[in-house]
Amino acid sequence: MKTLLIRPPISSNRKDSSKSSILKAYFVGHELELGLLYIASYLESKGKEVRFFDMSLYDNPYPKLEKILKDFKPDIIGLTAYINSVVSSQQVAKFVKDNSKAYVVIGGAHASTLPIDTLKDCNYFDFVVVGDGEYVILDLIESLERGLSFKKVKSLAYREGSEIKVNPIREPIKDLDKLPFPARHLTEFEKYIPPLGNYHKLPSAALVTARGCPYHCTFCARADVKYKRMLRLRSVDNVLAEMKHCMDKYNTYDFRFYDDTFVVPKSRLIEFCEKVIEKKWKISWNSYARVDAVDEKLLKLMRKSGCYHLKYGIEVGSDEWLKKVKKGITVEQAKKTIKLTKKMGIATKASFIIGLPDEKVEDIERTIKLAKKMSPTYAAFTILHPLPGSEMFNDAVNNGQLLHRRWDEYFQKSSKILSNQLDIETLQRLTKKAYRQVYFSPKYILTRLNYLIRNFNYIEFKNNFIGLKILLEGIL
Repeated sequence: MKTLLIRPPISSNRKDSSKSSILKAYFVGHELELGLLYIASYLESKGKEVRFFDMSLYDNPYPKLEKILKDFKPDIIGLTAYINSVVSSQQVAKFVKDNSKAYVVIGGAHASTLPIDTLKDCNYFDFVVVGDGEYVILDLIESLERGLSFKKVKSLAYREGSEIKVNPIREPIKDLDKLPFPARHLTEFEKYIPPLGNYHKLPSAALVTARGCPYHCTFCARADVKYKRMLRLRSVDNVLAEMKHCMDKYNTYDFRFYDDTFVVPKSRLIEFCEKVIEKKWKISWNSYARVDAVDEKLLKLMRKSGCYHLKYGIEVGSDEWLKKVKKGITVEQAKKTIKLTKKMGIATKASFIIGLPDEKVEDIERTIKLAKKMSPTYAAFTILHPLPGSEMFNDAVNNGQLLHRRWDEYFQKSSKILSNQLDIETLQRLTKKAYRQVYFSPKYILTRLNYLIRNFNYIEFKNNFIGLKILLEGIL
């Protein structure tokens, strides 16, 4: 059986060709869909014929998809869906069913969290994969090839008459080193330019060195995907081997680690940095981090190994609210770590949430005040849209506080999700105020200009200029 893996468009409406839209597309960038590419490489390693098509790269991808369906004639279509692409996934599934006889399988964070809802919402999906997809897809393909029942395939959801069945969940893949590297050779690699400010030079490669997250943040859905906060790690040597592969095949010396907790455990990070230094690789890299997981000695080592940018989730501006969202950090840790990171010559991005359940204006004002005082290299303020599977989402559902499940509208700026949030106009006003307070303070402007002049990098200078234009458009 032949398999076609498809990444759907990010939005169901991508027809805006205005200059503003083009700038924002540049800001968002294009990342490889590593989840599907891991599945592709695993199926190839088992002798299966696989193709990959990324619809998000094109303004009108359907003629291309129609040609692929006609020429390749796949037996199975694999889709992935996050909350911001679930509606476009449904549209792709309909198109596939209208133009082929293939089975349609969907996985990804949204489908894994809500497998029953996913099948109820779209009759064009035949199966949902829950959790890690590599072994499940292979089991499904081989069951169909042999004429066996797929009802015994673990971690699979499907219809049986008028009912929806979810099979028992299989054990997660614990030894990630056994998986082949993502099938980048199936992609148009040169077309992938990362989001604004998220790369130091091109070409740049994204890697995932772990799966899962051991923390308990109430707004995050990472712990829900049936594996109960289990953190699974690739070995350092395996990660380095993939990096070397990217250097040799794609001339890539800039890396982005998309693990939720790349800096945890500390011992693995130290081993990684020391081996990169030992190899004398001239690379640059960035990752997500936690303010309670790094110290001055570790930051020095990270900088020496090529780290130039760390992204911290600070979330809110008081210890009271940090406890409420179960972040596990303190305001003092946040201030100290941001200061230390900048001292080591590493750029910082601090992320904050606006509009938590029952949050008052004065609480948000404290968050803005903290962000301004810390003055990170970059700051991001996001109005809360609780993700399915998160504790916050589940509480809202159980308490009747979730206002809607219209996934195509879920992340719209004008969309209020929880009944116990401040009104959307107030949240938008405070978000704009937050950006103005941080980015247009004299201290920030002088510090940033001084950095750009003393450490001139054309890509970074251009990205900062474009980012400023987008920021001005959004807050004025």
